[in-house]
Amino acid sequence: MSLIVENLAKIKLRIKNAAEFSGRNFNDIKLLLATKTVSAQNIITAIETGETLIGENKIQELKDKYEELKNTPHQTHFIGHLQTNKIKEVIKYADCIQSIDRIELAEKLQKSWNLKIDPWMFLSKLTPLMKQVSLVFHPKIL
Repeated sequence: MSLIVENLAKIKLRIKNAAEFSGRNFNDIKLLLATKTVSAQNIITAIETGETLIGENKIQELKDKYEELKNTPHQTHFIGHLQTNKIKEVIKYADCIQSIDRIELAEKLQKSWNLKIDPWMFLSKLTPLMKQVSLVFHPKIL
């Protein structure tokens, strides 16, 4: 058994125990694997254990791993700080953007979507004090 498979089994057991302790259904909990600096082959090994959510915080890493991962069923979340000049690149590779932290960014994303044939669905959750948008999902993962 590889170290990746062994570690994921330990993590899943901890999640299962925490779910039972809190009265939640273990199957309702999704694990997002932060894959910063992890090779595409190691990500595939993790996906083969049943995990399907990966998170990248750098656009260059999204691009670098895309070709090797595109035929492996998974969802890629962008979890890093997103600069407005990188929007067009990130929407090519990510299924979800979890790091929209300012209205200006949300507005520029909306403009980019208007140019796409397959528009993204924008799910916003504004907090009154921080005025942050929390998640953006592509319709194929809803």
